Amino acid sequence: LIYNGETYNYRKLRESLKSKNYQFETDSDTEVVLNMFAEYGTDSFRLLFCMFGVAVYNKKNNTMVLVMEMSQ
Repeated sequence: LIYNGETYNYRKLRESLKSKNYQFETDSDTEVVLNMFAEYGTDSFRLLFCMFGVAVYNKKNNTMVLVMEMSQ
């Protein structure tokens, strides 16, 4: 994951992921974005209230997702 930006609702999303037994090492929005992608795939980006650019490389299927988002 390469991430630059800010996800404003990451704390709420983090709690949602915790209820699905995700564990976190930090309090960063980057870790939430990565775990959201792990849980929901590209649909995760619809749930983020954010302003960022992100690249996610999936080693299992050799794919890369590039997203630039500016929520209003």
